[in-house]
Amino acid sequence: MKSTIGLMAAFLLFYIYVYVNAQAAGNNEAPEAAKCADRKKAVLLLRALNPSAGDHFYTTNATEMDIATRTLGYVAEGNAGFIFKDHIERSVPLYRLHNLTTIDHFYTASAKERDSVGGYVYEGIAGYVYPEQLCGSVALLRGWSAQGTDHFYTTSDVEMENAILHVGYVSEGTTGYVLPG
Repeated sequence: MKSTIGLMAAFLLFYIYVYVNAQAAGNNEAPEAAKCADRKKAVLLLRALNPSAGDHFYTTNATEMDIATRTLGYVAEGNAGFIFKDHIERSVPLYRLHNLTTIDHFYTASAKERDSVGGYVYEGIAGYVYPEQLCGSVALLRGWSAQGTDHFYTTSDVEMENAILHVGYVSEGTTGYVLPG
C-alpha cells in the first residue's frame, strides 16, 4: 500500500511540475497576435507611375496621391501593401527621397543608405515598416532600372520577376516588410 501511495504521490508531483512549467512558459510568451500591432493602425501605401517621367511614386496620403494623379502626370496603380503611419513597436522608418534631376522617388528603411545615396533630396518619413518578417508581413521588394532611372517597389514576386525579365529592372532585394494589401 505504501508503494502505491508513494507512486501516486510521485505521479501527482510530476503532473503538477509539468502543468506549472507549461503554464509559466505560456505566460512568458504572448500569443503572436498580442505581439503584433493592431492592423487598424496600418494605412495603404498608394502606388502610382508617371509614364512620361518613368517614375514610380508611393505615399500614404490620399490627397498627395490625388494631386500627383490630377496635376503631375501620375497614373494610380493601386497599392503596395499596408504600412504604419506612426511608429509602432518593432517598426523602422521608411525614408522617402527624390532625385529632381532624374525624376526618381527612392524609399529605404536604412538610415545609412538614406545618408549615403547621392543626388537625392530627403523628403521625410513615408511611414513605418517591419525590418524583418513579422506578424504576417510580406517583403517589399525593390527593383532599379538604370535605363529608366526608376526605383520600383512591389510585394509580388511575379510582378518583380516580370519587371526584371521584360522591363530591364535589377533586383535590389527587400526594403522592409509590409502587411499584404
